Amino acid sequence: MTGQRIAVEIEGVEPGAALARVTAVLERPRAVMDEIGRHLVAATSRRFAAARAPDGAPWLRSARAAAGALIAAGADVHARSGG
Repeated sequence: MTGQRIAVEIEGVEPGAALARVTAVLERPRAVMDEIGRHLVAATSRRFAAARAPDGAPWLRSARAAAGALIAAGADVHARSGG
């Protein structure tokens, strides 16, 4: 890995202690990955409940859901085949 370099800038913490914590996490990342996973699951659940995409845009209603809503409202809906 010639030419590769990592720079770490730490303020307000003794550098040795901070690097020891980083090293510990990198050697055993399971706890950090579990926390990230919990966050992603919770965020996805909230988006599903709100019917929102990851960028916050509302989902478009599927054709099946739209047809179901029309039928429930008493609309006369007929399936058509192409041709």
